[in-house]
Amino acid sequence: MIFQNIDSFKGDDIRAGILTAFDRVMTENDPAKLVRQFLNAKRINAKKGRIYVIGFGKAGRKMYEGARAALGPTIYKSAIIIPKDEIHGSEDPFLPGDHPFPLRNSLRSSKRLLDILKDVSRDDTVIALISGGGSAMFEVLEDNVSLEDYNEKIRCAMSHGADIYQLNALRFLYSKVKGGGLLGYTYPARVIALSISDVPGNDIRVISSGPLSDPPDSSFVKKTMRYFSGKCGLQIEGKKLAGRYNYNAENHIIFSNRNFVEAFAREIGKKYQGLVSMSSEISGSTDEVARVYASILRKLYSLTGRPVFFVSGGETTTMIRGSGKGGRNLELCLKFMLHMRKNEKFVFGSFGTDGIDGSSGAMGAIVNDESLEKLERDYIVECLSKSASLDPLIKSGDALFTGRTGTNVSDIFVGYYAGRK
Repeated sequence: MIFQNIDSFKGDDIRAGILTAFDRVMTENDPAKLVRQFLNAKRINAKKGRIYVIGFGKAGRKMYEGARAALGPTIYKSAIIIPKDEIHGSEDPFLPGDHPFPLRNSLRSSKRLLDILKDVSRDDTVIALISGGGSAMFEVLEDNVSLEDYNEKIRCAMSHGADIYQLNALRFLYSKVKGGGLLGYTYPARVIALSISDVPGNDIRVISSGPLSDPPDSSFVKKTMRYFSGKCGLQIEGKKLAGRYNYNAENHIIFSNRNFVEAFAREIGKKYQGLVSMSSEISGSTDEVARVYASILRKLYSLTGRPVFFVSGGETTTMIRGSGKGGRNLELCLKFMLHMRKNEKFVFGSFGTDGIDGSSGAMGAIVNDESLEKLERDYIVECLSKSASLDPLIKSGDALFTGRTGTNVSDIFVGYYAGRK
């Protein structure tokens, strides 16, 4: 079991069943297994050249384990950037990366990763292992850009509501490796990129800011720059916006949020009836999403007259209002509870698949009607006002802990509703 505190839910059939199904999906879709299976099927011929393996992101360690299992001693050189707290001492080929913003670790490790590619030839193959968090862990800035200025500008854009496409357009402006820039370092080798997607729609231009994709549309980049220039003081001149390389990578998405939602729904459906599999592209504020989910569950129940489940995925947003410990998944669970009545029977769970929700150290939480009886509404509202969503869920015993899971396909949501008690 990936859950460290699963025993506390064993007396609750619905919640225990949900968590068991979630665990099975995580185990069956372990990144090491997915990469090994893909590369074994690909049958890369090492006789025609050398094989390099590079990677960056939260799933980097496990993805490399899969590559090593499939390719063994045929790997010539490798460098994998993973979260710095996963590295203990010297662990070749793993390098420390920063998250959620690039700092000195990311810049040093990125330079070391590129150093191993200096002697690639046309006969060589570069296998790139890409996963969520790579935007911060893998970064090489333009010569005239300081790390401090870069992070200041990105934070500013985020505070002014920049979405993921706008953020990646701005990152591209400041970076030598975003938006296809890594292709300038892998040329002329063959490049096979395997990605575990944490973004809606699985757009390779968005996953880790698209280091091996086409550059973002130049008109969109210019529009984004104009929009944020007055707000954040953007001053980037001379950046070539398109057509940098007449050279492409083979990009493959080996697992995504949609895949997880479908597998999770199948597992729950083996034990429970009345399940609806919903979108894997859920987005919006935690307030809005909590309200919609509560409404959907009541509506489904009114239509069927029997207990109902739903499974979906995506990523919500939240405003940080204080210095408390919490995260968007925990907050979503609390806000969902605020939309429910004490005489309704329900379960709701929100899980960050990377195992770390915001500053909380928890993966997420799974709450039910008994949770609502344990927590006063005023206390929940007070904690939310300080971004301290972990406190009430620790008090009610509903927070879930896994530590880092070694994967990342964004967030997974599950709900159950059985009407009034």
